[in-house]
Amino acid sequence: MPKMFLSSILVAVLGLTIFWPTVQGQPCHQAANCSECLQISPVCMWCSERSEEWQTQRCGVNLDTCEPGSLVNPQSELTVTKNLPHSEKIQVTPQEIFVKLRPHGKQQVRIQLKPAPNYPLDVYYLMDHSNSMKDDLQTLKDSSVSLAEAIQNVSYNYRI
Repeated sequence: MPKMFLSSILVAVLGLTIFWPTVQGQPCHQAANCSECLQISPVCMWCSERSEEWQTQRCGVNLDTCEPGSLVNPQSELTVTKNLPHSEKIQVTPQEIFVKLRPHGKQQVRIQLKPAPNYPLDVYYLMDHSNSMKDDLQTLKDSSVSLAEAIQNVSYNYRI
């Protein structure tokens, strides 16, 4: 019986989380203009239609009665603009992307890295030699051999 009770609570919590903007009293309705509306939440939409019905509540989650051409609900976009294949000189794909995000929107970008064998690698250390960096300088000196060995796994063509 306790398992069933816990399952019921879990389902209720998940349901409230998913439908919170609708259940909570429409937080989208707090917006006075389109910009405010779209920034409240990714689920909020704006009706640009000017009628008596849409004078007070033009921002919401479910605006079924708004004319489709009047509904402002921008979506995030991702467009790959340059995607040359991997080669000795091109190690990352895509090389260029265009991302358009709605306020609070998210977009996942898949990037592939294929390092060229023995690609030249220069490693530089820039350190402050003041007394406050004394411990860090010693740590760098102590780990320099293991660092060089780790770099050899990436390229034999390196300088430190």
